[in-house]
Amino acid sequence: MTDFKPGDTVQLKSGGPIMTIDQIGTRSGRPESAAWCQWFEKTKLETGVFPLTSLHLWEE
Repeated sequence: MTDFKPGDTVQLKSGGPIMTIDQIGTRSGRPESAAWCQWFEKTKLETGVFPLTSLHLWEE
């Protein structure tokens, strides 16, 4: 598995927006690690939490 860190740019393996990892940790009641991500939809800041296994590093 890739070693993700805050500040990395990532994308869901299934596609979607390019996101920036804000923090990494575990969610309450879930054993797997997750990434708290942020991205913009036009001018609106969006956030989401995703399992690390669903992400890959994005390279320009």
